[in-house]
Amino acid sequence: MDESTFSLVETAVKMEPIIENEKRQAKLSAKSTISINLTSQKVEAIHRRRALSLETKAEIIREVESTKRQKNEIAKEYGISQSTLSTIYKNKDKIMNQYKCHNISLKRVRTSSIGEVEDSVLRWYRDACSKNASVSGPMVKTKAKELAQVLGRNEFKASNGWLERFKSRHNIHFKAGGKDKSSIGMAVVRDWQQHELPSILQQYSPRDIFVAGESGFLYHLLPDDLLRQKVENVPLPGQNKDRLTALLCCNMDGSEKEKLLLIGRFPNPRSFKGVKSLPVTYGSDKRALMNAILFEKWFLRFDEKMKWQQRKVLLFIDNCPAHHLNVFLQATEVRFLPPNTGMYHPLVQGVKQVTKCYYRRRLLQHALAETNVGERRIATVRDAADMLSWAWDSVSPVTIMGCFRKSGFIHPVTGDILINLEEYTHQAQVLNKLIAAYLQRCQITHKMSALEYIDIDEFLPICEETWNQTSSINEWVPHTTPQPNNDNTASSGVTSEDVDMEECGQPPPKPKDVLGLVRSLRTYFQSQENVPGQVFSALASIEDMALNKMTENTIKVPSFEPLHF
Repeated sequence: MDESTFSLVETAVKMEPIIENEKRQAKLSAKSTISINLTSQKVEAIHRRRALSLETKAEIIREVESTKRQKNEIAKEYGISQSTLSTIYKNKDKIMNQYKCHNISLKRVRTSSIGEVEDSVLRWYRDACSKNASVSGPMVKTKAKELAQVLGRNEFKASNGWLERFKSRHNIHFKAGGKDKSSIGMAVVRDWQQHELPSILQQYSPRDIFVAGESGFLYHLLPDDLLRQKVENVPLPGQNKDRLTALLCCNMDGSEKEKLLLIGRFPNPRSFKGVKSLPVTYGSDKRALMNAILFEKWFLRFDEKMKWQQRKVLLFIDNCPAHHLNVFLQATEVRFLPPNTGMYHPLVQGVKQVTKCYYRRRLLQHALAETNVGERRIATVRDAADMLSWAWDSVSPVTIMGCFRKSGFIHPVTGDILINLEEYTHQAQVLNKLIAAYLQRCQITHKMSALEYIDIDEFLPICEETWNQTSSINEWVPHTTPQPNNDNTASSGVTSEDVDMEECGQPPPKPKDVLGLVRSLRTYFQSQENVPGQVFSALASIEDMALNKMTENTIKVPSFEPLHF
């Protein structure tokens, strides 16, 4: 081997480690590049991953349940993977509950470490809104502190930061005057009407779908009282004492109206002296409000009636605290209307207004017929019971069906029926004429519309106002049963200054006197034209009852000795 060749070999030997090292470096560099590329792809994929709002997740769940499309098609439409869609559908119950209770635009619902306090505050807040009460930020913070103390969460601080987070989680906004202007109520109602309500209604016939709700009555208030309050700026007389609450209940096709439950302040009003039967069911509460005890009694009677008729019925009620009962029902399914949506209650769409229109018409007719100028007879609770029962019976099925339809209750059997509220328009016109005649008799020059007179008691509370700052705080604590209120029993806690001042009822006539009255009434109606046959049928029924009463002690079935053979 010559010297040049040896030199080349020696150089190659020396370079071999360097070349190997360069190869190793190249391999490491290639791996690093691949790793970087893969990492960047993962990061890019993560950045591409969509954060879905509760509203979008709710849409996906409805899409899966209501269509026959493949899940991969739905996932592609919303730009998510099929595994993400499966996870969403797996958690559908949780998501739909969050959708109803939180801000629907939120993409992530963060739970609070003091959840039981927030749950209690939220229950208090929703009930306050359902009563159209003014609620402000300081009120919420004060109530939260009280509830936290009851729950033993002394570490809780109702700070401004907590309040803002609470409002954000539940989409709460306060406007001037303190009332919530949240759009969540409208969104939830529309969603409930379009997606949940139809499937609920189709399980029952219209005859077996009922709704119940309360309404307050200033039962003897006349137009001059209201005008005096407006002109002289004085309180309405008797708005705390002379008031009643009525529970109305009817079915969707208007074929059945349950007997009214009438709630007064006294267990035995003086006008009830000698009374053993009424056209209404009467109960008492010291503030004449619906409470859990009264509602439970009414509810169980309603359920027992449906069981006796061998029916399965559906009853819609609102979220009044008195309506939340833990009772065993045999024939009734209960559904609560969405919270904070009192304006969509079927009874509020016209049924209550027509009932009040009839009642105030009858009240004014009595005032015009029975009194002279300068005289005035105050209506009693017994008068109110008679007139309210008549007013409730007078509401037509057409009006009831129209009010259900106006609230979004569309049944597959009846379809989208025409909304007809002509009854309210006609009765309001009659009431306008009566108001004008009454004010003229009272020599009052100011005017009043039927609408003003009908709505004079819309501001009245109707259920126990447990949301109020002075109310029992335990109503809003979870897993707490309110203590029985002895004020709702016969000894209703009425003080010596808070007594029943209405006049006693007249002694009842004897059966012989009733027969004479029936003869006089029959003679009167026979002298009139176009008298409905029901009038004479009613007189015959009254006559029959009086005759049976007169002869029950004189006619005895003879007893026979047994014959022995």
